[in-house]
Amino acid sequence: TGDPAPSDQALADQGVSDQGVEPDGARPPDQGADMAPPADMGPPPIRPALPTILQREPTPLPVAQWMVASALGDDPVPGALRAGTFAVPSEGRDGNGMRWAPQVPAEDGSIPNVNSQVAWAVAPLTLDRFTYLVVQADRALDVFVDGKQMPGDVYGGNGLRAPFWVEPGEHVLAVRLLNRGRASQVQLWTTEDPIYLNPADVTAPDWPVGSEHVQWLGVPVLNFQDTATRVVARVIENAHFEESATVHLTLPGQTVTQVAFELVPKQPFMEETEALPVTVQIEQDGWSEGIGVNLALRVRGADQPWKRARRSFVDGSVQYYGVRPPTDPGAGPGQSLVVSLHGAGVQGIGQASSYSAKDFAWLIAPTNRRPFGFDWEDWGRLDALEAADDAMALFETNPTQTYLTGHSMGGHGTWHVGVNDPQRWAVLGPSAGWSDFWNYARDGRPSGLFARSQAYSFTENYVENLAERAVYIIHGTADDNVPFSEGERMYAACEGVVDHLDNHWEEGAGHWWDGERAGGADCVDWPELFELMQARSLPAFEADFTFRSPGAWYSRPYSYVTLRSAVSPLEDMRIESARAGDQITLTTRNVRSLALDGDRLTAEGIAQVVVDGEAVPVQPGEIIHGPADGKRPGVHGPINEVFYQPWCLVVADVPPQPFLTFARYLIARWNFIGNGQGCLLRMGEVTDAVRAERNLVYVGVDRAALGAGPDGIDWDDLSITVNGESFIQGMLVSVFPQGDRLSAIYTTTAFDEGILFNVVPFSSAASYPDFLVVNAGRALAIGFFGADWAFNPATSAP
Repeated sequence: TGDPAPSDQALADQGVSDQGVEPDGARPPDQGADMAPPADMGPPPIRPALPTILQREPTPLPVAQWMVASALGDDPVPGALRAGTFAVPSEGRDGNGMRWAPQVPAEDGSIPNVNSQVAWAVAPLTLDRFTYLVVQADRALDVFVDGKQMPGDVYGGNGLRAPFWVEPGEHVLAVRLLNRGRASQVQLWTTEDPIYLNPADVTAPDWPVGSEHVQWLGVPVLNFQDTATRVVARVIENAHFEESATVHLTLPGQTVTQVAFELVPKQPFMEETEALPVTVQIEQDGWSEGIGVNLALRVRGADQPWKRARRSFVDGSVQYYGVRPPTDPGAGPGQSLVVSLHGAGVQGIGQASSYSAKDFAWLIAPTNRRPFGFDWEDWGRLDALEAADDAMALFETNPTQTYLTGHSMGGHGTWHVGVNDPQRWAVLGPSAGWSDFWNYARDGRPSGLFARSQAYSFTENYVENLAERAVYIIHGTADDNVPFSEGERMYAACEGVVDHLDNHWEEGAGHWWDGERAGGADCVDWPELFELMQARSLPAFEADFTFRSPGAWYSRPYSYVTLRSAVSPLEDMRIESARAGDQITLTTRNVRSLALDGDRLTAEGIAQVVVDGEAVPVQPGEIIHGPADGKRPGVHGPINEVFYQPWCLVVADVPPQPFLTFARYLIARWNFIGNGQGCLLRMGEVTDAVRAERNLVYVGVDRAALGAGPDGIDWDDLSITVNGESFIQGMLVSVFPQGDRLSAIYTTTAFDEGILFNVVPFSSAASYPDFLVVNAGRALAIGFFGADWAFNPATSAP
C-alpha cells in the first residue's frame, strides 16, 4: 500500500522491578553497587566452538479469556500498571468509565469483536515458577506484564517476539490493541532456555547457482537474563559452510536484538534448493554449551531473483536486498544498476520479482529495514544508499549508469532519496509516489523549529537539485490509495526545472496495475522508463551544478564538495559550482564550513577553487575551508543523527528501574521497527574503545557523571534548566559532542520517567532539533545549538 508508517502511540514505563530469576529458582548475579563491571568490555578471545545444544521448542501458553475495553483519550491504564495498582477488571463499567467485556480468543490467538481503533485486552497470568515468557502481539502497540513493557508489532504478521522474565505468583497481562482492519492476535509461549533465537524473523540470504559469496544471517535473540553479556555468534561447520565466529560487544538483558552470523560457503553452490542446512548458536562467557537453532536457506537459479544479505554500517545488523539479475549475469563489469524502492508492506524480494530481467542492468530492491520501515527517510534512506553501495561493489556496475525508481511509498522514496542525493542517479522513475507526508495524508505541516529538523521531508523544496537529471513519472488516474493529484503535483514541480521530464498516466488504473506492455508488472516495469534509463548517464565528474541541502548532517558529498556546517540551522544551505579551464568558482549561501576533495580535483586537472571570492589552491587530500571545529557531519545533530552510526545506550551503574526499563524497550523497538541491533551498557562498562567506536546515548544518567554535556542545559531530580530557565517537571533529550563522536541524553525529573515514551526515536514521522524539553505533550524548550556547539537563544524557543 501507499500508507506512510504511522508513529506509534507511546507509553510511560516505570514501577516494579524486573530483576530476573532462573526458572529453577537460582537468582542471577545482583546488578547493584557490589557487582564490579568487567575490566575490559573489548572483544573476548575467540575460543573453540562449544558443544551445541539446540534450543527447545517453546510451549504454548493459551489465554482462556480476555477482558476488553476501548482505550480512553486520557488513558488511566498505563499509569496504574506501572504503579502496581491495576487489577484484572470485572465485566461492566469501571471507575474510570471504561466498559469491559469478556472476549474468548480464537485458537490462533486472535481477539474478535474489537471495534475501536485502540483498545485494551487484559488477562490474569498465574505462574507457579519463575518463567521465561515469549510474547508475539500482532497489530498491537505494546505489551505489559505488570509494569514491564515491550513493543508490539503494529502491522502484524512479521513474527516479532519479545521476552519477559516473570516471577511466580499472580500477574496482570495487558496488551494495547491497534485496529488495522484485522483482528489483533496475541500468542504466548514459555521456554526453559535463557535465550531464544527467533526463527520466525530471520534475515537470510540466498545464493544464485554457481556463486560462493560470503554473506550474513541476522537472527533476533531474546535474552531473558538480567545481565548484558558479550557473546559469540557462531556458525557450526557442515558440508556447506565453514565455521565462523562473530563477537558481539553486548547482548542486552531482558530485551530482544538482532545478532549477526557470518556465512562462509566452502564451495560454489551448484544446485537449487529450498533447504540448505545451517546451524547457528550463541555462546556466552561462562557457558559450557552453546544454544543453537537449525535453519534452512535457499539456492536459487542463476536467472531467478535472490536475496543478498550484508551488514549495515549504521548498527552492524544484517539487512538484505532483493536482486533481479540481468539476462546475462556473467556479462562482467560495467553494467548499469537500477535501485527500486518498495511500497509499504512489501518485501524487497517481492519488489525485485515484479520486474523482468534487463539486458543492460542489475536491479536491486532494498528493504527500508522492514516492509513498512521508515518511508525511505532517515534510516530507510540510509538503507537504500548502503544497498546501492554494496551492489555497485559486488556487481562492479558503472557508477555513471545508476538509476532510481519505486512504487507507492517507494515512489515517495524515489523523490526523497532522489532530491537529497541527486549525485547518485541519472534518472528518477517514481510510480504512484506521494510528495511528502503532509500533502499525502492532508495533515498539518510542522512549523518553526520542528519544520527545520524535518526540512529534508519537504521534497518539493529540493526539486531544483534535479536540474541536470531526467524524471519519468508513472501514475494511475483512478488511484484510490495515493491520489493521482500527487503525480500531477510533482510533474508540475519538475516542469521547467529538470533536464528531461516525461510521464505516463494510465487512464482508469488504480494503485497497482498490469497489462501486456512489460515482462513484469506494468506499473513498475514500464518499458519507456527503462528505455530512458538506457539513454541517460551521469557525467564522470560534475563541476557545473547547483545543490540545495536541508543540512550538512543529512547530505552526502556532492561531486568534490562535502558540506560540514551552516551559519544558521534555520535555513537551507546552497552551493553553486562552475568550471572555467583549470579553475572552479564555488558560490555558497549559509555555509560556515565545507571540505573539498583535493585528490579528485587534482585528478580532474583543477588547480584552484575560488570559494566566495577567496582562492583556495588545490592540494592532495581533504581541504577544509572555514572553521574546522564545531559541528560537522556525524557530530552535528539533530537528535536522530546520534542513531545514524553504531550506538550504545548507557545507564548508571545502579540504574533506577524506570530508566533501565525504558532502555530495554528502546532496544526492542529498534529491532521491531528497524530490524536493528542494539547495545546497552552500564557506565562502568564503557571503555575508551567503546567511546571510540560508538555514539553513546545516556539514559537517566546524572549530569555530573557525563563530563562534557550539552551547553546551557542542566538537570537533576527536581528540575531541568535550559539557559537559566528551570522546568519543575519534564523530560529532556539532547545531543552533544563527546570527543570525536556524537552523544545524547534521555532523562526526566523524578517520578516523570513515563514521559520518555512520548518522545521515542525510530520513526520517520518524528524528527526533533538538537534538544527538546517536553511535558504533557507540550514542548517547554526546543532548539538548535550554534555551529560551535554553544547554546544560542536565537535558534531556540521559548
